[in-house]
Amino acid sequence: MKRTIKTYNTKFWVFLWVLCYLSIFLSIYIYTNNLNTQYFKPIIKQKVNFEIYPNTNYDELIKELKKKFNITDNLFFDSYINKKNIINFKPGRYVLDTLFSFNDIINEIRVPDNRKKAHVNLTFNASNNFDLLVSNYLRSFPIEKNKNFTNSEKTIDSIDVLNAIYKYDYSNYIDVSIDSNLIRALYIPNTYQYHWDFSINEFINTTLYNYDQFWSSKDRINKLNDLNSKWDVNFNPIDVSILASIVYKEAKFEEEYEKIAGLYLNRLDINMKLEADPTVNYAFQQKNGFDTTLNRVYKKHFKIDSKYNTYKYKGLPPAPICIPSKQAIEAVLNAQKHEYLFMCAKVEIDEFNKYIYFPGLHSFSKSYKNHKKYAKDYHYALNKIRDNKIYKICYDDINNCFD
Repeated sequence: MKRTIKTYNTKFWVFLWVLCYLSIFLSIYIYTNNLNTQYFKPIIKQKVNFEIYPNTNYDELIKELKKKFNITDNLFFDSYINKKNIINFKPGRYVLDTLFSFNDIINEIRVPDNRKKAHVNLTFNASNNFDLLVSNYLRSFPIEKNKNFTNSEKTIDSIDVLNAIYKYDYSNYIDVSIDSNLIRALYIPNTYQYHWDFSINEFINTTLYNYDQFWSSKDRINKLNDLNSKWDVNFNPIDVSILASIVYKEAKFEEEYEKIAGLYLNRLDINMKLEADPTVNYAFQQKNGFDTTLNRVYKKHFKIDSKYNTYKYKGLPPAPICIPSKQAIEAVLNAQKHEYLFMCAKVEIDEFNKYIYFPGLHSFSKSYKNHKKYAKDYHYALNKIRDNKIYKICYDDINNCFD
């Protein structure tokens, strides 16, 4: 009996041991299979970005990883993630390639020196103010709780970005006490590359670095010196941008930029008022609100008392009337040397077919007498439009007409 019991005990313990080994083997198999299926198989079908914001903590990161890549929350995950040691992650936008596994993703995040951290190509174009730049900034950069603002719990919005732009210390470049709009000259439209996790102040620093690079070019320095010599003026880069802002607003097509720049430089050269219509419009907007505009400049508008009104005051206005395009800035540096002092918008009137065509170009004159002839035709066309509705109006293209 005892021998039988002993035999059964032995078999029982053998069974338990076998069962234990099987359980261990099965656990290892399940664990390995989980690793292979969840963590090492490709899960990225096409290249994507994964963002870690500057205010993200470790727990939030883990939660976001599970959610974005559909990872099951279980004991295997905890064990795996602990072994990967990603506690010292860094904020950024990470480029995740096609066929990346979850393990590849974790490796990108936990080895910051080797990561493919994305940069942002931010483009800002010529514009009346900073609204377009601010809009592009908020689209391109993370909306975060930014340490640069007094209330650290406040999410950045357009007002915050505008305030940061206008309150930045530009004393190495300009005296904003003269006119705060001088800062428009420091933002040269182009496509620039920035770190994704930049703060607004770091963004401004990089923008000013790009400005320095632009104006440290030997070619531009030489062209600026030539400009001052040819026209007997004393322009600096800010002056170039101020004139460029008028050229940009005056011309519809870039092909006229250099010619118009030369015309205004001719006027400055003989101490003549610039008498630029875009500056009158700007003075009008200053007085009546920037949501208004002049469709037509009359003599009464020449009397608007504003330093920006170049019909009333000689020389350049105190600051750019807009953020000029890079092409307009280059055009001032490459201004045409000619004898023109006057220009008027071109117009063609077809009395037979009853259309008035504005090609968007200008007629240039050396004398005021010739200029008056062009001006008479132009005003005649405007009066026709005002008084007679049977004419079709065509802009830029003869086929682009409306009643």
